[in-house]
Amino acid sequence: MVNSLNQQYNNIPMQAGQVLPVNIDREKLKENVDNSYLANRVKASSGEETNPLLYAGTGAAIWYGISQGMDVFNKKCATDYEKSIFGKLGAFGDRITNSWNNTAVGKFFNKILGKGKDIGHWMSEKNDIAYALANHSTQPEWGFAKTPGKGVHGFLAMDMQQVFDEYLKPISSNSNRFSWLRGKDVNPQKLEQYGLAQSEIDKFRNSLKGKSFNEKALLLQKKELELLGYKNDFIEHVSKTRGISGLEKIAHAKKIRKMGFKNLAEYNLVKSDITAHPEKVMQALENATRNGDIKVSIWRKGGTLGKISSHLFGRQISFKEYLNKYKAALGKGNSTALGRALPKALSWFMEGCTNRFAGGKIAVAMQAGIFADMLINTFKAPKGEKGKTLIERFVNDFTYFMAMPLGIVAMHKVGGLKYAGMTTDQVDDYRKALKEFNDKVRNGNLADKALYKQEKLKLKNMLKANVKNPITKLFKKIGKLINIGNETILARRSNAKWNMNIFRKSGNFFRNLAGVPLRIAIPLAIISPFLAKLTTKGAHAIFGRPTKSVLDEDKEEKNSQTPTIEEQKALQEALLKAAQAQNNAKATIPQSQTNLINQYIQKQNNINKQNTYTNSQSHQVASTAIKSNTPQQADNNKNIGNLQNNTTAQISETLPQKPEKPRYIPSPECKIAGNPTEDYSKAETALKNCDAAEKQVKDTLAMRW
Repeated sequence: MVNSLNQQYNNIPMQAGQVLPVNIDREKLKENVDNSYLANRVKASSGEETNPLLYAGTGAAIWYGISQGMDVFNKKCATDYEKSIFGKLGAFGDRITNSWNNTAVGKFFNKILGKGKDIGHWMSEKNDIAYALANHSTQPEWGFAKTPGKGVHGFLAMDMQQVFDEYLKPISSNSNRFSWLRGKDVNPQKLEQYGLAQSEIDKFRNSLKGKSFNEKALLLQKKELELLGYKNDFIEHVSKTRGISGLEKIAHAKKIRKMGFKNLAEYNLVKSDITAHPEKVMQALENATRNGDIKVSIWRKGGTLGKISSHLFGRQISFKEYLNKYKAALGKGNSTALGRALPKALSWFMEGCTNRFAGGKIAVAMQAGIFADMLINTFKAPKGEKGKTLIERFVNDFTYFMAMPLGIVAMHKVGGLKYAGMTTDQVDDYRKALKEFNDKVRNGNLADKALYKQEKLKLKNMLKANVKNPITKLFKKIGKLINIGNETILARRSNAKWNMNIFRKSGNFFRNLAGVPLRIAIPLAIISPFLAKLTTKGAHAIFGRPTKSVLDEDKEEKNSQTPTIEEQKALQEALLKAAQAQNNAKATIPQSQTNLINQYIQKQNNINKQNTYTNSQSHQVASTAIKSNTPQQADNNKNIGNLQNNTTAQISETLPQKPEKPRYIPSPECKIAGNPTEDYSKAETALKNCDAAEKQVKDTLAMRW
């Protein structure tokens, strides 16, 4: 540990003429101070030895490449499913499976797999816990968990909702996001989603010059209705009788049907929870693309600056593209297991690597930053380890992306243990009863306390399901704990004028206050790191482990914690010895130069004390070194003794020689002829060095390890 003390000495700026008593390893000190996970992660992201502009430039180039590359990929998806990359990949899987099933080996393995499925089904039927894990899962109610919990389908559904909203937005509204800066204006560029050529759009834009915003909005809305198929006479009639708001309502109703929905009620049902209605979304997209395609423009504008902005941030979404992506993500486009799995795997891969399988170009920035860090660390890796570094970091980052949805699904699977001992039909009946109960509470139909308790008891008995097995009961409690605040029974609400409803409502708030952090921590802090570490080690086993591994950051974080008990003791001993060395040095300086006898006696006593103390310390250090278990401990103990010995030797060399013994005892009242004053400047210099050493030791102990 003295080495650690020495390391910290060397890291302190030196003053002119200052002398340190022991040698110091400056490089080791830097490692001790900087060994923390946060410090290493910051260095890995920003590059301690790399110009930050390199990261910014690399990230910007990657962002642009991914954004434009996915524009090309998405256009390739805007065709019939069989002709798209997903359809071709799925068809390949179907062919492989069909060929395999026709062989004797394939038939044998299919038989074995069938037996395994039968055994698994039998076990789940015989065991309540296994049945609950296989068939039950709690349903997230918080939007943050709903989307990633559905995986790629969740991300796709959320983006599909944005596409619907953008398409239904009145074209005459102010679409300029910086209207507060540039003033109100309309966006004729959105006419391109009705198949209008760019030259025609520019011509229409020029016809609006010099008109007010209201005039532009009215003309643009009329143009949209014309492209939607309405006659000019009808458009003019509605414009005169109902104004622009009437035109907007007609366009909205027409676009609802054009999107493939029967009416506004069906669309509102899907919009209320789009992740829960994938079949209705796919059917609407099928209807909308039966006789053509629909394209929606988002963040696209005209003009010179508008074209640049559209190229960098805008996008055009095809309904056919999203229909094919839905089929791929949900495995609806092919007939065999492999044929369904391959397009689904491609959708996961594309979303995990680009953030643009479902979404716009802004989200790509985060992915670009990850890739920039990955590539720069690969470039900086030693020769022969660049491939291993690239693969390791890619696998680690991609696993973190996949682990979030998987972690949420796994957590809610465990939460489904609250339904252990219940069949699927019983769970459905309980959820329906719970919904009806909570609706009655909100509507005030259960304000009566006795009636509320009676209905609540029925719900609890349905959930208990008359389970008698103590193990099953234990697992039901575990499921309830994880699901606290979710799928909950609402508190009673009184209809009285003076009531405590605000405190009753707060009950669910406090349950969520406990449950939501728990449900966030399980996937993020437990499942994701575990899976990322597991897959990274798998990459090491296949491709080899690089010298600078991402897994070393966790170890460095542990090593950067507070010093061990032995290290603390060694530091305390070093401080004590430095302080004693300073006191001994001060004692060697005479207090008075007017009495030679007192000078001699005082110096003689101090020298004897120093010799006695040094001998005892040397003996103690030697004994400790002999008892040490390792050579490193022996060196440390030896250096502890050297700290005192070197300081004492330095002081002894600078003290004046012992004066000769006087031949007589002078009178205290007499004055000695001549000048008996001796030069103690060297001793004073040594004392200053001791003071500086003591200060450095104290500063070292005050540092945070």
